[in-house]
Amino acid sequence: VIDRQGAARLMIAAARQHRHGNRPYYFTSANGEVIAQARAKSEIAALFRQADQIFADGQPLVLASRLLCSTPLPERVATTDLFHDVARLAENEAATFYLLGSTEAQNGKAVADDAKAR
Repeated sequence: VIDRQGAARLMIAAARQHRHGNRPYYFTSANGEVIAQARAKSEIAALFRQADQIFADGQPLVLASRLLCSTPLPERVATTDLFHDVARLAENEAATFYLLGSTEAQNGKAVADDAKAR
């Protein structure tokens, strides 16, 4: 059970640990739609079972945890907010990270937008 600031600290700490050739620490997030997809598609469910950490990116998950769990989730860990938390923490701790998965131009725009937001 982790809150958003704890998630940001965990991501920086995991990035700093050298895993000696092992796969990197695998973070993902879930909301109601993602849970429905995982239930419907075994390949998506398999991806979630492989995760080291799954953050609750949906307020209904937080509410359900309050009703169903002995240790409820403290808050939603929204990916869009978490990105900025990790960026600030990385900057404060002289850590670096990379944006992957798009074109160089789109990644550059994301970096510029983040710099404007801070």
